[in-house]
Amino acid sequence: MVPQPLAHHRFPPRYNEPLAHLHAQMIQLTGAAKRFGPKTLFENLDWLVTPNERAGIVGANGTGKSTLLKILAGIDGLDAGTITTMKGASIGYLPQEGLSLRWIEA
Repeated sequence: MVPQPLAHHRFPPRYNEPLAHLHAQMIQLTGAAKRFGPKTLFENLDWLVTPNERAGIVGANGTGKSTLLKILAGIDGLDAGTITTMKGASIGYLPQEGLSLRWIEA
């Protein structure tokens, strides 16, 4: 006899977390949209990242990966939609071109 999955659970627990904790919101985008002039990077984007979840963002050059990370870090804004973060969450962003330390005198 093959065991059947539990029908009332959409996803199994990860990292031995209780089921109630799986649906907690760390970062949530709802109906998010971003455009640069006539170019639409993304629209109607719904994305939920829960605590202890790892997410990767992949895509071709110019598709909005860095822009999305800047939006999550609060450096850039959405043209439409909402972003919600868990109370007390801290989000950082390290630019791909690195940081400049011009204020340090040699």
